[in-house]
Amino acid sequence: MGESARDRVDGLEGRLEDVMRRDDADGTISYALREGILYRLGRIDEMDELCKTWEGSRRDRGEFYVCRARILHAKGDADAARMHAVAALTLEPREPSAFELLGDILADAGDLRGAVMKYNESILNSFNYVEPHVKKARTLLRMGRPDSAALARRRGLEIRPADERLREILKAAG
Repeated sequence: MGESARDRVDGLEGRLEDVMRRDDADGTISYALREGILYRLGRIDEMDELCKTWEGSRRDRGEFYVCRARILHAKGDADAARMHAVAALTLEPREPSAFELLGDILADAGDLRGAVMKYNESILNSFNYVEPHVKKARTLLRMGRPDSAALARRRGLEIRPADERLREILKAAG
C-alpha cells in the first residue's frame, strides 16, 4: 500500500515530536532536523521562529543558511534565497539541501534543465535523500522526458518504495 499525503504528514509530525522530545531530554535543540521537517510540512512561520533562535548559535551554520534561503524562497524572494543557498555551499560545499533549493529556484524561473542539474548535485551528495529524486522526476516530466522521469522515479523508489508521489509520477509518465 502506498504512502498517502495524510500518512506522510502524520509521519513527519511524528518525527518532529520525536526530535522535540529527544531535544527536551538532552537539553539541546536539533536545529537542522527540526527545520527540515518543518520545511517538508510547509510550516514557514515556525521555521522563521526557529531561525531566529538558531541565529545566535554557532552550530550547523551551512544548514542555518539553507533555512534562511528556504524561508526567503517561500516568501517569494528568489534572489535573496539564491544568495543564502550559495552562502550555505560556501560553508558546506556538499550540502544537498542547498543544491535542492537552487534546483527549486531554477525550476520556478523556468530553467528546467538547470534545475535537473542541481537536483543531480543534491542526489550525488546524498543519494538516500528522496526529495531531489521526486523533484527531478517531476521536472523531467515537465520537460517532456517521460523515460528519464521514469528512471529518476525508479531510483527514488529504491530509497522509499512506498512513496506515493513517486508512484503518481509513473502514472503521469504513462
